[in-house]
Amino acid sequence: MRHRQTLAPQNPTLKQEEDFLNTLKLYMEERRRELSKNFDSMVSEEIGKKNNEKPSDANAGLGQVGAHGEQPQETPARENTQTLEIGKRQLAIQEVEEQMRLTMQTYNKVRARIQELTMERKRPARISIAYDAEHWLCAGG
Repeated sequence: MRHRQTLAPQNPTLKQEEDFLNTLKLYMEERRRELSKNFDSMVSEEIGKKNNEKPSDANAGLGQVGAHGEQPQETPARENTQTLEIGKRQLAIQEVEEQMRLTMQTYNKVRARIQELTMERKRPARISIAYDAEHWLCAGG
């Protein structure tokens, strides 16, 4: 049976672990913002490339279509682009969240092992001298 050690809020070990956890959370939030910014930049680049790749024949054909004919074609393309952006952003966020979850699991395992080792170090020794041999000989044993 294991006894779980409870640390007081002012315990330096607990304070150190809380600081580490807070630092990790700040780092993960910073990474999330950075990845989101990078993702937005990449998506904007791709959209710019796709807009510049339109063939000249297609542009000439669009010029001949009336204003009502252009609008229905543009709306699905814009919505598809937005859907792709949202999907890619969601995948990037899920990846960061999964990495954060794995990091937290590792952190919790390490913290639990440190606590176990600390408790084991504080336990009294399991081996002790039962009697002094010299005393036993003198007693006539």
